[in-house]
Amino acid sequence: MESAATERAAKRLGRLGLVVFVFFFACLLDTCVARFREPLFTVHLLPGERAWVDGMLDPEVTELSQLGVEAFDDAVRLRLDRLQRGFWLGGTMWVGEVAVDPGAAPGVREVRVRRLEKPPDEPPDGSWRVVVHADAASRRKSHLSLLRRHLGIAPGLAALACVPLLALILLWGWFLGRRKERLLAAQGLSEIFLSRGVPEGTEVFFGLAAGAAVEPGRTVVIVDGERRPIAQARVGKTDGRNASALAAGLLTPLPPGACVRLAAEDPPREGGPTRN
Repeated sequence: MESAATERAAKRLGRLGLVVFVFFFACLLDTCVARFREPLFTVHLLPGERAWVDGMLDPEVTELSQLGVEAFDDAVRLRLDRLQRGFWLGGTMWVGEVAVDPGAAPGVREVRVRRLEKPPDEPPDGSWRVVVHADAASRRKSHLSLLRRHLGIAPGLAALACVPLLALILLWGWFLGRRKERLLAAQGLSEIFLSRGVPEGTEVFFGLAAGAAVEPGRTVVIVDGERRPIAQARVGKTDGRNASALAAGLLTPLPPGACVRLAAEDPPREGGPTRN
């Protein structure tokens, strides 16, 4: 049956979506944990590599010539490149490039940016921690991110890659849902999306396909996933898109795939799950 095949495809897609979402959340968590465990303004480099760094400045700094660089090892240098506006909060930022000599020994260095008129005993205007590794393997082992350390995957990029995949899964799930709704409507059925016990019995809620004419007071049949009748119910409210119906007796929980047949020619089967 086409509707059953569509339902199976929707279930598989839902499981895939769950796996992708869990991986997406794990990537975000891995990124945040690694970020908070490592000191801010830290860059990891190999001998001979370069990296761009930046930092905020006081508003009175208007020219690059007002700044100086403090380096404590000739093997690691910082070259100031330009001043620019901050991306998020505005203000003035300095932008520079850290370079590590090819023969630099592994270790941790520090480079600082300071206004020239600022006394040496005052905090610098910017400070970066430069971690030099002997090789790519040692740098990978030093990463606090589990994905980076064990798989060599940047968790932020992995999380970003999950976004279009999740969007595609949601879009395809919506398409399968609409297809299933049309196939059920062609059989005179509508899937129940909510049921609850009430003092008068069991109230079920189901959607209405375009053109379905269901008026309050009409009798419908509740069927299980195999389309076998369970009980009759009387339509209570409808807004043209969704409707509710009341069945006598306690039917919850309804079996998976329970639907409403919009014609009451089939009586409920004997020995069904109806309980008073």
